[in-house]
Amino acid sequence: MNAAPQDFLVFEDSPEGITAAGHAGMYAVALPTSHTADELAGVTCDSHVADYDAVLTSPLCLR
Repeated sequence: MNAAPQDFLVFEDSPEGITAAGHAGMYAVALPTSHTADELAGVTCDSHVADYDAVLTSPLCLR
């Protein structure tokens, strides 16, 4: 791929993955699946969604 990190949108369900995406310069969205929303609440991210259904209706989702 010939793309810059800031061109990527990362949906991540772990604190470590969210942190890694942020450190890489990618737009990180917290998606609670294997971790609860409470567990992800303290992690710095660009946005968060409640579940996969919210991803499909989010303004972040390009249709």
